[in-house]
Amino acid sequence: MIFGRIKEQMNIEKKIRILALGCAFFLFLISFYIYLIFSLPKTFNHGIIIHIEEGASLKEIAGQLKQEKIIQKPGLFRLVTQYVFGEKSVKAGDYFFEKPISLFTAARRLAQGDYELSLTKVTIPEGATVRDIGFIFENLGQWQAEEFWEEAGYPGVDYRQTDGQMPWPKDFYSIIPLLSGKPNYVSLEGYLFPDTYFFPPNITPEGVVTMILRNFDKKIDSGLRQKISQSGYGVFEILTMASLLEKEASNFNDRQLIAGVLWKRLKDNMLLQVDAPFVYVIDKNTFSLSKKDLQMDSPYNTYRYKGLPLGPIANPGLDSIKAAVFPKESEYWYYLSDQEGNIHFSQTLKEHKEKKAKYLGT
Repeated sequence: MIFGRIKEQMNIEKKIRILALGCAFFLFLISFYIYLIFSLPKTFNHGIIIHIEEGASLKEIAGQLKQEKIIQKPGLFRLVTQYVFGEKSVKAGDYFFEKPISLFTAARRLAQGDYELSLTKVTIPEGATVRDIGFIFENLGQWQAEEFWEEAGYPGVDYRQTDGQMPWPKDFYSIIPLLSGKPNYVSLEGYLFPDTYFFPPNITPEGVVTMILRNFDKKIDSGLRQKISQSGYGVFEILTMASLLEKEASNFNDRQLIAGVLWKRLKDNMLLQVDAPFVYVIDKNTFSLSKKDLQMDSPYNTYRYKGLPLGPIANPGLDSIKAAVFPKESEYWYYLSDQEGNIHFSQTLKEHKEKKAKYLGT
């Protein structure tokens, strides 16, 4: 009888312990999920705009937010959105994310259509230089152009030749892997992708550079990266060539043909003799260059030094980048641009000189 009561008492205590452990585990799970819902992500892409398509499914939206590092748990995001705000609650549109937010806040913002887009629209045209971009922001009243150049690097400067009198460009290599092949002694010229951007009013020059570089990283997709790696040239060389093409011609076919000519001249150890770098260095175009200019001692002078110039001379658009990656083979070795911007190609130096006399009067 006594043993029976003791056994019964032990069973009751065992059940209580199991129940207590179950409650503790349940509370732990609840606390853990609450932590995940309201904690900030460990990694975050600052200052990005995400476009939510009309009619996109909750699964697609969650995957998009995960990819852009706004949230870390897409399944939990879907659960919270569905049961707190409703399956169809997310509003389509462009959402700006300036700083890390919790999963719950992300769900609430998308459900309420909280876009946070009191932003400044800035268009960087194809072929704009680091110098041009600095003045674009200065003219908007954001800050002085020099403040931008201190982040992106001063245009046309070889920092190895400054004897430490000028601070080198900031290190943005951790932001995008495509910067890995860029020499640290030149600016970010070539990598500041031309596009229309939306910037918050108080954004810093560093924030602008970061947003532009991230956009560049997106534009150069995996297919194009693979083709670049197969080309035998690095991203830096491709961008340098693309910047020449951007300034030398205005349509894709001409750019491809010029790319074919220039890559061929490089492989044959010939001078490139491209005029566009003179605009970059001394602000002179083809029609105002003198013989003295052509002897200018500069690593951008392709009349004096073989190979590509020191670095890109502008920020090329996607067409110019693709033209550099996919050059068009031809029998041409020379080309020139007339005063109307028409490109004339030649197979021989004699033919080239005849066209110079005809179209340029030289």
